Amino acid sequence: YLAGQVPTARGFDSSLGYLNGNEDHYTHHFGILNGTDMWDSSAPAYGTTGQYGDDLYVARSLRIIAEHDTAAPLFLYHAFQNTHTPYQVPEEYVDPSDPEKVQAFFGMIRHLDTAVLNITNALKARDMWRDTIVVFSADNGGECLGKSAGNNYPLRGCKYSDFEGGVRATAFVSGGSALIPAGKRGTTSTALVHICDWYATFAAMAGVDTADAPGHGVPASDGVDVWAALTADAPSPRTEVPLSAESVISSVNGTVYKYVTDSKSANVWTPKDFPLSPAVPAPSCAKGC
Repeated sequence: YLAGQVPTARGFDSSLGYLNGNEDHYTHHFGILNGTDMWDSSAPAYGTTGQYGDDLYVARSLRIIAEHDTAAPLFLYHAFQNTHTPYQVPEEYVDPSDPEKVQAFFGMIRHLDTAVLNITNALKARDMWRDTIVVFSADNGGECLGKSAGNNYPLRGCKYSDFEGGVRATAFVSGGSALIPAGKRGTTSTALVHICDWYATFAAMAGVDTADAPGHGVPASDGVDVWAALTADAPSPRTEVPLSAESVISSVNGTVYKYVTDSKSANVWTPKDFPLSPAVPAPSCAKGC
């Protein structure tokens, strides 16, 4: 992972986080490789064991904002570990009146909400909010298999599936920047956007090319600039989203079509009160749907 691919080798000044997934939120242990996985830029983040992961990440973001020279631009990528399994959260975020089955999960959401508030307030305190664009996005649908508590109601499927519940992730754009038209605030866009398009969109805003310097061994970006589609009702330059070898989303003359030929994984409907009520199996798409 470290050979040219950590954030500091990809244009960031610093980073704090892990390189795998499904980490323990306190020990930062990654069970599949049986080791601690927590890095401060390109070195092990010693001294972090026992500290809640999202507390560490929020503290780092707040420090970066507090120390930033406001005369210079800032790009801050904050990837929350909440609400990923394992379901762990500091006790003060747990509400005992919640159903026991979802107490930890709901507590993680409260922690996430508090973190977003604290970062927002830090930007406002330094008078940076008025020039800020915030993009908040999930990376996939909620997980609803086994003991997972993710709920994608009313969409079909969940994480690991090509159905909407697995790939139609929740996202919004906010911030005080005048680049967000007043008439678009509080509205909903149906433009076709892939998460990789944000890189191209941010690069266009900054006036830089998405191409990498020679020698990095990284393929060219597949992203496209979608800002006009989101803010000016322009047609989305994104016309296709390959989901897997079995599924694709394609826009034809402005109409979006989706074709799925395999539904082996996570092909379920989650009821509104999932996981308190069980998921319901959905029909097979073996012949395409």
